[in-house]
Amino acid sequence: MTEDREERLVLAWEALAAGLGALNEIARTAISKQWPDPREPREAVVTRLPTEEDKIKEKSGNTDIPLGEWLGEFDPEEEIGPREREFLAAQSKRSKRASRTKATT
Repeated sequence: MTEDREERLVLAWEALAAGLGALNEIARTAISKQWPDPREPREAVVTRLPTEEDKIKEKSGNTDIPLGEWLGEFDPEEEIGPREREFLAAQSKRSKRASRTKATT
């Protein structure tokens, strides 16, 4: 085999490899569109349509939902503003003074 033939053979094999690589990418894209990767399962959300009785209860303010759910994660310490804190501090000082004066008399 001559050098010229070897070089032509190598170029032909490289062209075949490039063509097969392109076909591989096309097939991979088609397969990924047809059969996508499975996703992480989500938590099921169960809901129901409100009945007439539920609607009447809700309009009148009488529901079966616990009070904690209505209020959510309400934390009274977080909701107190600076003026309210000052007022509560003053009230506690007054109550301490009143308890001291009662104890001394």
